[in-house]
Amino acid sequence: MTIVCKGTNIKTYLNNFLVTDFDGTGLLDNEGHKQYNVGLKGHIALQLYMKNENKIWFKDLEIRELN
Repeated sequence: MTIVCKGTNIKTYLNNFLVTDFDGTGLLDNEGHKQYNVGLKGHIALQLYMKNENKIWFKDLEIRELN
């Protein structure tokens, strides 16, 4: 799986096949997001379940900045 984020556009590829192409213009860069400095930068959550004891493993993760 590859996730590419450029500005407000987020694309997800699975086995090199584009499965989502999200344009967050007007949502990720709106006044509410700007006020709290969120939307275009922040944390990456791979899996999150509150009060759940599921064990999840990840392998060969690579995070890099695009030029």
